[in-house]
Amino acid sequence: MPATAVIIALSACGGGSGGGAQAFGKCGAPDGPEITSALDQYLADLDPQPQRFLYYAVGDSALPDQALTELQAKGPTYIWPSDPAQQKKQLESLKSKGEAITLLVLWTGMDTTKTSSFSVGFAGRFMDAADSDKSAPARNIGLQCRGNQWQVIPAPNAKPSPSA
Repeated sequence: MPATAVIIALSACGGGSGGGAQAFGKCGAPDGPEITSALDQYLADLDPQPQRFLYYAVGDSALPDQALTELQAKGPTYIWPSDPAQQKKQLESLKSKGEAITLLVLWTGMDTTKTSSFSVGFAGRFMDAADSDKSAPARNIGLQCRGNQWQVIPAPNAKPSPSA
């Protein structure tokens, strides 16, 4: 009978499968602060460092509200229209404001399928004259539950090495 009591106790504590909900329970469901931490990490690893930002207001690549607010705190931020004619006008308008490294920041999503971590994805495209249409690397920034809070998992080699 004592073995039955142990099995019942383990079942009640969620000792079997379904650990994803249990792991997220320690840190809570990922939300705004985790998304902004991931965006900060993504931007910190870019070379060149952007000085102003573009973003889509709607669509699959549109940033979540928390990421947009964080982006606006980083520097001048402008809407990137979906219409190519309007994009050309936006680039002309930005050029009249002066030369600056401009990055179109794209949301690529969030993966919460792992049990003790998740990742937030960003990509981008440089839009200034020197780096016109140069892609910024797509990255999934990992976060892990440590000490009952989500923390960015440091990437071993955040910046890509030059190809030989």
